[in-house]
Amino acid sequence: GETAVIQARHAAYYAQFLDKQRARLRAPQQKTAADTIGHELDNVRLAWQWSVAHTTTTADAWQNLAAAADSFWLFLLNRGMVLEGRDLFGAAVAAVDDLLMAQENPPVAQQLLLAELLGWLGMFFFDLGQFIEQSLAFERALTLLRSLLAQDVDSETAVAIKRHMIIPLAYHSYRVSITGAETEGRQMLEDAIAFSREIGDNWRLSQALNVKAIRTNSVTEKRRLFQEYLTVAQEAGDLQNIARAQMNLSTTQDGQDDVQTLLLAALQIYRRLETPKGVAYVYVNLADGAFQSADYHTARQYYDQALQLFNEIGSNTGVLTTLYGMGNTYWALHDLEAAQQQLTRTLAYARERGDLENTIKLLNNMATFMVESGDMKGATEKYLEALALLSQLQTDHQRAEALDSLGNLALLLGKYDAAKRHFSKNKALFMQANDLRGVAWSVRNLGIIAYVLGDYEQARSYYEESLALHQQVNNVWGSIALLNDLGRTAFAMGDEETAVSHYRAALHLYHDNPVLPTSFPVVVDWARLLMKQGEKARALTYLTLVVQNPNFNPVAVDHFTRSKAERLLAELQADLPPQMLAEVEAAVQQRDYNEVIIELLEMDTAGLHES
Repeated sequence: GETAVIQARHAAYYAQFLDKQRARLRAPQQKTAADTIGHELDNVRLAWQWSVAHTTTTADAWQNLAAAADSFWLFLLNRGMVLEGRDLFGAAVAAVDDLLMAQENPPVAQQLLLAELLGWLGMFFFDLGQFIEQSLAFERALTLLRSLLAQDVDSETAVAIKRHMIIPLAYHSYRVSITGAETEGRQMLEDAIAFSREIGDNWRLSQALNVKAIRTNSVTEKRRLFQEYLTVAQEAGDLQNIARAQMNLSTTQDGQDDVQTLLLAALQIYRRLETPKGVAYVYVNLADGAFQSADYHTARQYYDQALQLFNEIGSNTGVLTTLYGMGNTYWALHDLEAAQQQLTRTLAYARERGDLENTIKLLNNMATFMVESGDMKGATEKYLEALALLSQLQTDHQRAEALDSLGNLALLLGKYDAAKRHFSKNKALFMQANDLRGVAWSVRNLGIIAYVLGDYEQARSYYEESLALHQQVNNVWGSIALLNDLGRTAFAMGDEETAVSHYRAALHLYHDNPVLPTSFPVVVDWARLLMKQGEKARALTYLTLVVQNPNFNPVAVDHFTRSKAERLLAELQADLPPQMLAEVEAAVQQRDYNEVIIELLEMDTAGLHES
């Protein structure tokens, strides 16, 4: 009837309306384009829903979806309408599935549409932290696209296939890597970048570069990739991606002023574009920066603002990240009651959503907090609760990660046999998955157990193996930890010269990659060596500067390092005359922690004299 004709025309009109905004949504006009769509959103929704409902019965309906999908996805994502996007695109996938199932040889264009819809649906799942659903969507899209690419298709179709592969390749690469295929995952990411360059799609290139930067361990390389991402976005005038690149680039900057400048620039853009998710993540980054600067009250304020926005847009990942950050902030402030309330709230949030992986991590985190609070019984209960959930995890990699945190907790509780079992099991799982980073940490943890039990030869062997693996995967912070472990072991074996050479190597790495908490264990152990060599005033100075540093807190520094530092400090304070203690205290007020690093690096191999 006449109504049906009007509805069909309405759907076709708004599909073309969205298609016309496609390029503008990635260009300097993106705010105007998004506002234009926003003004017509009710009509756009109706048009999309009509096309979905008529996909199998009306010839042009699927073509409406093909015209509208790209712009509609990007609009919904940027405006924080992720839950609605998941439902709208999920319905579209089901409808196009039915369309293809009804045909023996469906046209390539319809198969491409299904793959595109699956890719955008996967991105909504990614944003919501629904990683299993994300993986299924991306895997379906890639299987279909690879099958099409293997056929004899014309060059234009080949370009379209590669274009639709780029986002699933880039964003699925990480899940593939952590679930057992590190090499395959990295190759997927390289393919995404290569396809983007080959077809000249700079927007997709920028997305793939961003993912690669996030996955890169080297700070220098990470900075270079984020800078390239920013340059590509700036050349296109793509404000959304300029803001995201600025935000991510800020994480690689050494100077707090540079960090603030980049984050505030990103915040200004996100506010202007009305992108709540972007604003929320800038708040998280500002909170993290304030936390690292030990400005915990400011950190808490930013986390509060981020949490409100994440709740509004339904981002489970964002909410969990923020709740976790808030709990750590209270913990660092030594507000133990508030910290426990926040940690309990975070754990409940993960449980309510059936997030087993994070539930186990948070149970272990809560147990660690209880150990710090002296509640060993409560910590043991949480450990056993986490252990009972282990068998419910779906992948070997998830089990390996859970065993790692369970092993560390068992170590903290003094359950050395259990810790050794956990670390041995997760080492085997990581080896099976060819996850060298995971293997490296497992081997290091086995070394820690050997060290604690006094088997220094075995500990050294484990540490050397772990260091080689960390160096192989270019994990700088892991290498710093292992060099310090080797130094501590050499000291325990009476070889002070070797100990100093390892400590120095660790601090050289830290000096080039300054993440403050990584240096604290090295300085504490070197101070212990200086105490033995009679340099007690110097050791007291170093330990005081470490312990008084606001970043020397339970969140950033492990229990064993803090306990050791406090014990050594107490020994020195009891041993040294009051006049010397007063002189050191006065001297500390004039010293900067980074001066300690330089001073230690300039010592000769004996550790006693400056060169």
